[in-house]
Amino acid sequence: MLDVKRAVSTLNDMASRLMRFDTVLISEKTQPYFKDIYDYALRINKMVDHTRELLNTALEVNFSNISISQSEVSKKFAA
Repeated sequence: MLDVKRAVSTLNDMASRLMRFDTVLISEKTQPYFKDIYDYALRINKMVDHTRELLNTALEVNFSNISISQSEVSKKFAA
């Protein structure tokens, strides 16, 4: 996920610069495509953030379940 985030962030920055600056290398016909790339990069960035949050939540639930299981086993051996 981190690799995707880094790649998309770089793409996002480049597309943002290319669509804002007037350069002789980029024609006016081409600039809207960079806006599309920028929009897609923003969407992917949000999706990656959302997926990371979901993964973090799943890990927290898993660690909680492990902790509960260990405490139940400890109680059985203590009794």
